[in-house]
Amino acid sequence: MLREARARVGRAREDVAKALKLLEPYVRDDDDDDDATSSSSSSEERRTLPLKELNALLATSPAIRALEEDAVVIDALTSKAAPLDDVEKRAWNSVNAEEWLTQSSTTTLPAKRPNDFLCAVFSCYNDPRAPPSTEMLLTLRLAKDGVKMGLRNDARITAGGLTASLTDVLEKMDDYLSLVDG
Repeated sequence: MLREARARVGRAREDVAKALKLLEPYVRDDDDDDDATSSSSSSEERRTLPLKELNALLATSPAIRALEEDAVVIDALTSKAAPLDDVEKRAWNSVNAEEWLTQSSTTTLPAKRPNDFLCAVFSCYNDPRAPPSTEMLLTLRLAKDGVKMGLRNDARITAGGLTASLTDVLEKMDDYLSLVDG
């Protein structure tokens, strides 16, 4: 079971690497535009990023789609967190799950207090109870969200930004695979 899940994670990594390859020519174009002295190149004149292809690859890859399920299997079989200090135990045990996210619809944030929202977003990175796959899965989710934002013509999405996101995903996948193989 572990061997099959690890193999699928490896194939998911290959698919993310393919997505990164799709962006290579566009990143070079971004670099050329930054170095240009004339302002004749506008955003309309630049080549369109392969966002549909990226989205299709990241959304339909069987290995990427199975990544969360595979991570559950791998995490269950490989997770061996270091023991917590007494202070850490008391701190983490005092956090109630209900405090992280609330059902309140009276604010624009899904929380009663702004700090609740930040805890919901960032605490899983630091929580020693979080499975090893957490950072990899969240980083992949953020990269997918970036592609979707680009499909909605969000001007903040660039080839360089997507390249950085996908490179980060590959690094997290490599770290995760080394944990599994170690």
